[in-house]
Amino acid sequence: MPLFKRVNSQSPDDDPTSIGNLLIEMKLITREQLRDALDRIETDLLGESLVKLELITETQLELALARQRMLRGERLQPQAVLTMVDKAQTEQRRVFDGLAELGSLASMAAKQGGKP
Repeated sequence: MPLFKRVNSQSPDDDPTSIGNLLIEMKLITREQLRDALDRIETDLLGESLVKLELITETQLELALARQRMLRGERLQPQAVLTMVDKAQTEQRRVFDGLAELGSLASMAAKQGGKP
């Protein structure tokens, strides 16, 4: 199954299982961001455009597409699901590590009185 699905001619509001609506439901993008992405889309691949616009990560898109397939009655391979979970956990750890580093830097700056 391809990673990115082609955008159909339906309005994203017409299909509750559309990738755009799923990403909104997952609170990864807003309806405004979806409309902006659809207006700026350079290809007919919505997911790829959202990743290029840095509104979502490739891992978030993979998870949303898996959810979409499940809602549409398709079976997912257990190994594929485990791989996606592993990617999501790795991505989450990177974010938490980055936040911890920012917290350390803020603490050091506060101790220095905000002086460079």
